[in-house]
Amino acid sequence: MTLKTVTLKDDTSYVINEVPNKEMNKLGIVFGKAVSLYAEYITTDKTSIWRYSSFCTDNVNLFNKKDIVNEHPASKNETDIYNKLKNNIPLEADDRNFLRVNYKRKDK
Repeated sequence: MTLKTVTLKDDTSYVINEVPNKEMNKLGIVFGKAVSLYAEYITTDKTSIWRYSSFCTDNVNLFNKKDIVNEHPASKNETDIYNKLKNNIPLEADDRNFLRVNYKRKDK
């Protein structure tokens, strides 16, 4: 399994395990499993919390290849996060810190 990290035009990032799919590939669509990489600080009237990447998709149509603006082999941290979420293992403090430092969602 070769994982890669992609960033899309909308500034979202994913660790993906692309699965060959003849029909989708012809259409320029990436098919496979993915984990969205993010850390988001949520503030309400009563509380403030961090929300993080929390699940791995099944094999699905992920996005169009033309929307990719950056692509590289997944780092060790990104691979660890993907594998934990794929296996329903909670993220650890180091994982959450990595997401906050590298994938904090910008305020809109």
